[in-house]
Amino acid sequence: ETIEWCERQIEVRPAGAIIETAQNRLREKNFFSENGFPVPTFRPVRSSAELVSAVEQLGRNAILKTIAFGYDGKGQQSISSRDLKDVWETRVSDELILERAIDFEKEISVIVARDPNGKMKSFPISENVHRNHILDVTIAPAAVSESVAKEAIDIACAIADKLELIGLLAVEMFQEQGGKLLVNEIAPRPHNSGHWSLEGCLTSQFEQQVRAVCGLALGSTELLRPSAMANLLGDIWQFGEPDWLAALAIPNVHLHLYGKHEARPRRKMGHLTALASSAEEAAKVVRQARESLCKQKS
Repeated sequence: ETIEWCERQIEVRPAGAIIETAQNRLREKNFFSENGFPVPTFRPVRSSAELVSAVEQLGRNAILKTIAFGYDGKGQQSISSRDLKDVWETRVSDELILERAIDFEKEISVIVARDPNGKMKSFPISENVHRNHILDVTIAPAAVSESVAKEAIDIACAIADKLELIGLLAVEMFQEQGGKLLVNEIAPRPHNSGHWSLEGCLTSQFEQQVRAVCGLALGSTELLRPSAMANLLGDIWQFGEPDWLAALAIPNVHLHLYGKHEARPRRKMGHLTALASSAEEAAKVVRQARESLCKQKS
């Protein structure tokens, strides 16, 4: 409602309709499917009967998700061995979506910026590694073939074009074992999987967002050095203040804290980035830096 009110007064970038689509899994998946973008098979679930029907069509190897307010694994559950009546009776929402579980080789992110004239620039593709359903480490560039990289960028740009986006769009995709790409979800904003660009690219995702929205020339997304980002969750505060000096003593490591006052388990409090001669080495260094934060306190 706030965005709708703003749009009656002035142009909003990105448009409210795009945000509305991205915030609702069913609208998002319908958008992908209706416009020919590759997406995991899904079915809407709004009743016990629809749940049974969806499972009959997709099988037990599927994930039941809320259609709204679900992130970092929240509002998701496997149904592989559970009684469907119990699943429905213990649901956390009346509007759900059942998605076929994907046996993916890796998850990748493509971040693309689009200006008011339709000109686009994409950032180097990154690979995402999750732990307990939360993004743990992002590595750039992703270890994918040139053909997969081109296809991923083409899909992301096509989605941005179809949305008539002005701003920044993060597109998460699964790469299946055979190499096929499937779109998982989109976020029309700077994204956790793009935080590495602060040090890793000539133009960060944050600056690029401002450039796109303000109609400025899009900046170069040239990769300066292979990079990796590691999230810092509230869990690392369990033994007291982390040892920031230990992490920052490691060459080419950078610290970003978000200014949140309360550290809670699973809450994203900040992140580390590391630059190195290879993506593999950057991932190794950023994990080492994160481990050093609590070594003296554990």
